[in-house]
Amino acid sequence: MNISYDQQADVLYLRFEDVEEGCDYIEPTPGAILRVDQKTGRIVGCTILAFQERLRKYGKISVPQINGQPLPSELRALIGS
Repeated sequence: MNISYDQQADVLYLRFEDVEEGCDYIEPTPGAILRVDQKTGRIVGCTILAFQERLRKYGKISVPQINGQPLPSELRALIGS
């Protein structure tokens, strides 16, 4: 998993799997964009806009698993779950 945060833009980028081509982008909720592998249907990445603003508003962002795998400890610490 690759995690990066653009502090100036307040955007959190998560890459769960390395898939460069053949992805669909789905916005299940405004400001949260999922990257889905067209071949497998698996979520391979996520972009969260206004990340710090969301944390302040909701207190934490709870995401227990990605593709059936527990989140790494550094991500759990970052999102407060």
